Amino acid sequence: MAKRKVPDQPPATKPYQPTEQELTAAKAHLARRRARVSAPRVKLEPLPGGGVCIGPDHPMRALWALALEQVFGTVSADFAGLMLDELAAAVTIDRDTIDEQTLNGILGAMHGINPGDEVEAMLAAQMVGTHLTAMECLRRARAPGQTFEGRDMNLRHATKLTRTYTMQVESLKRYRSKGEQRVVVQHQHVNVTAERAAVQVTGGVDPAPEGRGAASKPEERSHEQRLAHAPEPPMPCPEPARNAVPVASREGAGPLSIPRRR
Repeated sequence: MAKRKVPDQPPATKPYQPTEQELTAAKAHLARRRARVSAPRVKLEPLPGGGVCIGPDHPMRALWALALEQVFGTVSADFAGLMLDELAAAVTIDRDTIDEQTLNGILGAMHGINPGDEVEAMLAAQMVGTHLTAMECLRRARAPGQTFEGRDMNLRHATKLTRTYTMQVESLKRYRSKGEQRVVVQHQHVNVTAERAAVQVTGGVDPAPEGRGAASKPEERSHEQRLAHAPEPPMPCPEPARNAVPVASREGAGPLSIPRRR
């Protein structure tokens, strides 16, 4: 009886060994996760008459309610419930088709923005809704079979929404700073060397700072200073005695004699 040949078994693959950079990044991320409190999560519970109810995904409902209030920067359970209901309605068309993962992602975004009061919570909720709507317009612009007009309309809407989102972020920054303006005073120090000060006082030549030209030597500067302060000789007057014109006195008028040159 012939023996059946057993096919060659593929060699066992070795488990993946993470690199040093991957291990370092994973440790840093885990440390950051341990330092931050997790955002509260929700789960959808079906109702007997149809529809769903947003319930806590936590074993203790009281602790979940406190965490939800903290996410929306309030101490009012009614305000926190109102904001959660508005966010759920803003990202869904039908109440029965709420995406649980999307709603938990929105709570994570609100937890990251960390509003400090009700005004910041409402502005943060608008930011999240604006971002999601802008991404939806971009998705529709790239949908297969989209017409040129439909693509252009969705792109224009997405552009407006992204600009609105930027304005909302700036508004949140201004509100958090309470309109405070910071004035930065910078001191500028001017150092004047003794050599430059002496040149400026005596009227000499600038020793060419910042490497502009070669500085003059001490003997050249002293020679230039002597020339600058040397008295100028008077201009010669051509034959002042022969060209003098007598001026008539007030006591009597006499003839004027103008000597001529020979």
